[in-house]
Amino acid sequence: MRAATLDALRTVVVRDLPQPEAEPGGIVLRVRACAICGTDLRIFNHGHERVTLPAVIGHEIAGTVSSIGKGVTGYKPGDAVVLSPPGWSCGACRICRRGDENLCQQREAISYERPGGFAEHVAIPPPLVRNGSLHGVPDGTDPALVAITEPLACCVNGQDQVRWRPDDRVLIIGAGPIGMMHAELVHARGAESLAFVEVSNERLRMIGGLGDVTAIDGRDRAQADQAIASWSGGFGPDVVIVATSAPAAYHQAFDVVGRGGQVLLFAGLPKDKQVLEVNINLIHYRQLAWHGSFGSTPAHGARALALLLSKKVNAERLITHRFGLAALPEAIAVASALVGLKVVVEP
Repeated sequence: MRAATLDALRTVVVRDLPQPEAEPGGIVLRVRACAICGTDLRIFNHGHERVTLPAVIGHEIAGTVSSIGKGVTGYKPGDAVVLSPPGWSCGACRICRRGDENLCQQREAISYERPGGFAEHVAIPPPLVRNGSLHGVPDGTDPALVAITEPLACCVNGQDQVRWRPDDRVLIIGAGPIGMMHAELVHARGAESLAFVEVSNERLRMIGGLGDVTAIDGRDRAQADQAIASWSGGFGPDVVIVATSAPAAYHQAFDVVGRGGQVLLFAGLPKDKQVLEVNINLIHYRQLAWHGSFGSTPAHGARALALLLSKKVNAERLITHRFGLAALPEAIAVASALVGLKVVVEP
């Protein structure tokens, strides 16, 4: 099969590799679409302690069942499926038993310990088959439009942490793919008002095309804060979702959120910038709540896929670029340049 291997940092080579075989309890998928994630870009540029090079990465996968291993039931060759999540837990620890398997300390995943989806075929190990991470997709569904199930599931998990109210004013900082997914979920949930803070001209124009969303230029912090105050009627947003890895966004979130408000810290920070000073008195006297969020579970994946299939989340608006496998270096360049939104590779 053809696969794209990350041979060294920032070096991808498309070559022939042996096609994987389905192990007992496992499945092999013919990859139809694999979207590029911000995590893929970080591994491409900086590596990861869990990824041994050369490696095939990519974990936002939609495909069809190619072969099934001994003992597998409920699937047959040709079935269309999507993978969400791409990781599995031990299933036995206290964290797993309470239903938070995405937080298991022994978690492993496709694209980390196992080869990923930037290839014509990918092996799905038995734990992912057993835990319900493979979700059936109706025949005729465009694989690219459901390949984003996994990142959307992560957003579903994040928004589950928030205590929602029907009159919430919601501010999202960062209008990249994840920020836009959060906006789609906020629209599906319903809110009084939604606004974005963004620094990219192109993405500010994209926000303007959404209609009932306020776009705030974040390049001048003082002017942006003033615009947020004006949009929120002087009270500040009720919910702020940080969907960018810029440390300044975290400071801004706590500075502008209104009394009794909540901050969802969705994006991680670079290792050399992950320690921030936070004015604890703001949290105390404004009675603020802040929430972390990481990964997702199979149940989140099922909910995310249902939102995509019902078109309550507009996948066609989120997918802006498609590339073949041989063009993966170009696809990575486009995703890195923050052009458009989700970039999908179709092997």
